[in-house]
Amino acid sequence: MTSMRRLLVGYRPLDEHPQADRDSMIQLIGISIPIAAIFTVVNAIAGFEQLAIIQLTAVIILAIYWYQTRRGQMLSYIHEVLMLLCISVFASLTWAGGIGSVGIYWSLGFPFLAFLIMGVRSGWIWLGAYALLIAVSVVMHAMGLIHLPYSRDTLVLAPVMYLYFTLLACVLQVRNEKQYVMMEQLNRQLKESQQELSEVNARLENDIRERVSQLQATNSRLSEEVVEKEKALTAMRNSEKKFEHAQRMEAVGTLVGGIAHDFNNMLSGITANLYLMQRDVHSEQAQQRLAKIGDLVVHAADMIKQLLTFARRDSVELSQFDLRSFLGEAYKLARVSIEEHIHCEQHMGHKALYINGNATQIQQMLMNLMNNARDAVTTVSSPMIRVALSDFQADASFVNTHPQAELRSYALLTVADNGVGIQADMLPRIFEPFYTTKQAGKGTGLGLAMIYGAMRTHHGVIDVTSQPGKGTSFSLYFPLAHEEESDVTTAMPPDQVVQGHDEMILLVDDDRALLEAHEALLTQLGYRVMTAVNGIEAIRLYREHGDGIALVLMDVVMPVLGGVAAAKRIMALNKEARIIFVSGYDRDHDITSELMPEHQLMLNKPLDVIELSRAIAAGISGE
Repeated sequence: MTSMRRLLVGYRPLDEHPQADRDSMIQLIGISIPIAAIFTVVNAIAGFEQLAIIQLTAVIILAIYWYQTRRGQMLSYIHEVLMLLCISVFASLTWAGGIGSVGIYWSLGFPFLAFLIMGVRSGWIWLGAYALLIAVSVVMHAMGLIHLPYSRDTLVLAPVMYLYFTLLACVLQVRNEKQYVMMEQLNRQLKESQQELSEVNARLENDIRERVSQLQATNSRLSEEVVEKEKALTAMRNSEKKFEHAQRMEAVGTLVGGIAHDFNNMLSGITANLYLMQRDVHSEQAQQRLAKIGDLVVHAADMIKQLLTFARRDSVELSQFDLRSFLGEAYKLARVSIEEHIHCEQHMGHKALYINGNATQIQQMLMNLMNNARDAVTTVSSPMIRVALSDFQADASFVNTHPQAELRSYALLTVADNGVGIQADMLPRIFEPFYTTKQAGKGTGLGLAMIYGAMRTHHGVIDVTSQPGKGTSFSLYFPLAHEEESDVTTAMPPDQVVQGHDEMILLVDDDRALLEAHEALLTQLGYRVMTAVNGIEAIRLYREHGDGIALVLMDVVMPVLGGVAAAKRIMALNKEARIIFVSGYDRDHDITSELMPEHQLMLNKPLDVIELSRAIAAGISGE
């Protein structure tokens, strides 16, 4: 049943033509035109004018359709027109008989064209119409109405042959349609697969783009993390270097503090003996030489003071003042020591910057930096020194690279030059005492050491950048004060020695040479002196002669029993006892600061005669 149904209806719907595409029609028409044209000529020559005219008409119509389809225009009802032309040609050929009266046999090709052009379903309809036309023609021939040029056997055999060729053409067409439908299904499946593949490919491309984007973002993030880690490692290395440098400087400072104590003891003895010699010698030449010795002692004491400043072992009073207005005057004093051909410029700004500082130290720092800059630009063709002051807000990155800094506001003092610069391997050592990049005899190597210690005393930060051949820039960061007060007071010591009135002084020191020198000095100042070499002996003498002792002048650090512990026992014997401490260290030294009472008067060695005389007089009088 299925096979019979396929022979009748084929594989395609009624309104679809298996060869209805444009290219197939062009090929079919293109083949038909020359064949029809040849038969037209042959029939015309053979004397079949009517048949030739019909065939010529078909050639013309086919040529018109071929031309239009070549131009891209698919004319309406082209399949029906072609079928009508086929019926016209084959029917006329059957009626006329043609050359050799074989026209009826040419009609056997009509089923193939009908199924080819119209398909199985529509082909049966056109075949039925053509068979009906031929059957009517045969009946009319039998009735004598028309004449067909065929024998009776031919007319009987032709329908059987027509039926056979019709079935053969149908079978072939069904097979073609089946293949065509299968091809269409395969094409449709291929298109669907291609569409799915395109969608999968699009999804894959989208996934790849997203993955690439994620990888790029991850790579960018990792790159940023690597950069941040490199910065952190660099900052950590810099911090470690600064910490190691600070530890080294601290060790040097401790050493310097101890050496300074011994030097101060020696200088104190020299000062006392020098004062006594000046009182006893009357020769003018000897007085001049003694004065020269005194100047050298003062210079040595100043060097020790700078060492103590570096080591932060020198007592410094900090007061609040406007750094901008102070530096304006300090710059004028420092500028005097700079040669005229050196271009100096200052930029102090217009904003008041209040700090807690020591004016004397800051004046000395500015002098030292400008003098160093002057020495650095001596060989430069266009020497220049620049001094600038501005406010500066420390951020996290600044604190990371400067561990001693805090997140706060600073006053930034910059002294820069365009001189010879400092070699990179020398920079870590420039703040060490006695280390200098200048030629022999050009510097002591204490200027920058003093600045380093002074900046620590001011709780500030010092930074230096230098390029050989281009210049050096020192940056000093002073913490800004919270309150703005601009009064800077400076007490000038009087220059007169205060004489004693035969009062008894208990002098205590473990250095016997210094003890003898100070005893002679106090005697010269008008005092009676009782001496002790340690705290135990001092307590014994005070217990025995306490009523006659007006004041105790005692060293702080001594063997057996130190001065502070001895003073406590003496105060236990007499709460009104007057005591002045003397030390080669300053009050802030690690040893002294742990021992000294907070408000106890202390004098630093080497002792200045005038300061000592006034301190003793004030101590005795109770002022």
